[in-house]
Amino acid sequence: MAFDELRDRQPSIDRALADSLGAEVRHLSGQLVDAMYTPVEARLCARLCTRLLEASEQWGRARLPLTQQDVAELAGTTRPTANRVLRQLSEEGLVRLSRSEVVIADPERLLRRSRGW
Repeated sequence: MAFDELRDRQPSIDRALADSLGAEVRHLSGQLVDAMYTPVEARLCARLCTRLLEASEQWGRARLPLTQQDVAELAGTTRPTANRVLRQLSEEGLVRLSRSEVVIADPERLLRRSRGW
């Protein structure tokens, strides 16, 4: 009830809500298309690159405090699939894995892999 009164007094709130919901729908639609048409390997690399960018802006480092389950959830895949891809990336020297952390060893190559697995 109080929210409805606020919306009545401030019509711009409706526009802000509509804009926010529209942005969320676009984001979710993009994720759905990505999940349907982008290979899991490329998705996983892209998600790691995105997280790396966020982490470097926050902490100035290339270490991501992520478990393998976290990585699987980020890429929208199963843990066994994420583990397989992470092992392959590790063998190629793109990442180093520890129990609760992924270290991006070669961010440029990882980004290239996300675009053309």
